[in-house]
Amino acid sequence: MDTLLNRIVIDPKVCGGKPCVRGTRIWVSLILDLLADGMTEAELLAEYPQLAHEDVLAAIAYGAEAASRAHHTGSDRPGRLKFKLDENIGLRGLELLKACGHDVMTVWDQGLRAGRCGRS
Repeated sequence: MDTLLNRIVIDPKVCGGKPCVRGTRIWVSLILDLLADGMTEAELLAEYPQLAHEDVLAAIAYGAEAASRAHHTGSDRPGRLKFKLDENIGLRGLELLKACGHDVMTVWDQGLRAGRCGRS
């Protein structure tokens, strides 16, 4: 599994430090979300031809490792995070995060909205 995990990189200069497949800007979480939504590996590889079978396995291994680490934190809700979503994350993202047990609030929940040039 360590060899597979070498295919995943975290670089603050690439995608804000989100775990990505080496040499791409494809997030591990995107791969896992697509697979969880029922996309087959063949469909995923057709949609993202820069990925290889080993990259998909690496994303799954990374997810398993992250889940294992979260399980061993000793907290009541291992891996539970708080998110504040803006208009860049759609309803599907909101639903996925809530389904995973995370605390999620949106800018709409707080009566906030982006205006022109970032002004409300």
